[in-house]
Amino acid sequence: MPTIFTNLERGTIEALTHAYNRMTTANEQNSFLSDLNHGPTAILVATTAAGSLDDEHVIEGYKKFQDHREVVRQGVIERLNDSKPYLDAAIDAIQAELQMTVECPASQRHYEPATPVGFIGDDRTLPAGP
Repeated sequence: MPTIFTNLERGTIEALTHAYNRMTTANEQNSFLSDLNHGPTAILVATTAAGSLDDEHVIEGYKKFQDHREVVRQGVIERLNDSKPYLDAAIDAIQAELQMTVECPASQRHYEPATPVGFIGDDRTLPAGP
């Protein structure tokens, strides 16, 4: 058990554990999807299909692969959506334990990233580097 848990209330530990477990499985599913998109599995499937585009069985197999990849992608999205209530509960538990005064529960807040999403080196989307 991590040392930090010895200093937290049981409800906070449970909220953090639930959020952590969901984030872990979401990361695992995302890694699997990454392999299907551009990892060794994707390369193997693409090179196999590319050499036999006139073979109906290969085309059918490739379409099944694409369908499977889409199912996995939808699963990642569903897992992420499922994670939000647990993340909100963990935030609320931590803030309550720290006796922080907040205007509303985490689930009712709109979070804005400190750094906008973008590409490194693209001055239009990210602030200039050091």
